[in-house]
Amino acid sequence: MEAPMVSSRAVMKNSILLAAQEAVKECRKGWSSLTQVTACFQQLALCLGGSSDCGPLREELEEARRKTHQLSSGLQIRLTNLLTNGKLNTRDREDMERLWVLFLSSMELFQQDLNKAFHLLIIFPLNSSKDTQVLVSTGLGAYRTDGGNRTATIQLPWGTTEGEELPDICIHIVKLDSMIQQMMQTVNIPIWAVEATQEVSDQAIEADGTTSEEILAIEEESSRCRRWYCCDRRCRLGRLSCMTS
Repeated sequence: MEAPMVSSRAVMKNSILLAAQEAVKECRKGWSSLTQVTACFQQLALCLGGSSDCGPLREELEEARRKTHQLSSGLQIRLTNLLTNGKLNTRDREDMERLWVLFLSSMELFQQDLNKAFHLLIIFPLNSSKDTQVLVSTGLGAYRTDGGNRTATIQLPWGTTEGEELPDICIHIVKLDSMIQQMMQTVNIPIWAVEATQEVSDQAIEADGTTSEEILAIEEESSRCRRWYCCDRRCRLGRLSCMTS
């Protein structure tokens, strides 16, 4: 009876490894889609209040926010399960830890973009989301609808049924902060312990021309207006340059 027991254990162990490898593939695909949709959201948010701002643009902006919510929710669940309960080999675990850090950083950046978009939507309201008339009529830079919805082409590797219903943009900002805090408490991965796969070349540093002292000064200045939560009702037009910088 010992041989069948050993064989069943081997089969179970093999199935666990295969499931972990499949989850790793899904996380990589999900991360690839997430980077695309957050980039789309950022580009669309930059058009708010400009000559290409109109109803179709804001519909695509909302679609990008929806897909980001679905991808981030699914990716959070899978990465948490893999890094806490998953049986990963050394290489896959290093990749998932690196992806975990990248995912945290991307959610922080998306939260900032979402916060800026929230205030711009308040400052520049449209009468109707179906209105195709641009907000600022200059004759240049109009939103092109003949190219199709760029966000619609981004695929979700685990379908569209996962995750809760898309929250209001105001609640979405607050929930992102809670999600980031929860992720950092659930999985203890020091950011400084994750090694980068590529090194920054000296030529890239010289081409940028920015010293470390200047970078620190810029970060200190920008940190003053980094977190404009939607609960702050004192927003004024004078702060527009701060929010969009």
